[in-house]
Amino acid sequence: MEKEIDKIMPESRRGDTNRYCKSIEQRFRPSNDLELSNVYNKIIQCRRLETLSSVVTDRSRYYKINIEAYWRHKTVEFRHHSGTIEFEKISNWIQILNRLINFSETRTFPRPDWNLFLGILNVSIIAYVNHRRQKFGF
Repeated sequence: MEKEIDKIMPESRRGDTNRYCKSIEQRFRPSNDLELSNVYNKIIQCRRLETLSSVVTDRSRYYKINIEAYWRHKTVEFRHHSGTIEFEKISNWIQILNRLINFSETRTFPRPDWNLFLGILNVSIIAYVNHRRQKFGF
């Protein structure tokens, strides 16, 4: 879903352009140490958070999802969104994450797809993400 979420983010948070918010998807390109076909299986086989962090982010906190925050704060940090003090952006980002987390507790996305992403959101969030997507030229 990373590429789909990138479409509602400013350019500085998309892809692998920000060293403090690196792409997890780019980490698993076939040129890297894990073949794409094996990534899902390696993640599913993880039984400890340390192992998951090693597989997904190589124990680095500078990915769009920071599992390393757990050791210090007992949370997982979502770094994909840029910093803001605008209530609308904060509120919608929290709602989007809430929907993604609730969805992933029992299901997985069969493939990254804009329509599947929209399918887990409510009407007001859909309006917001469509506005953001249009704003950034997608």
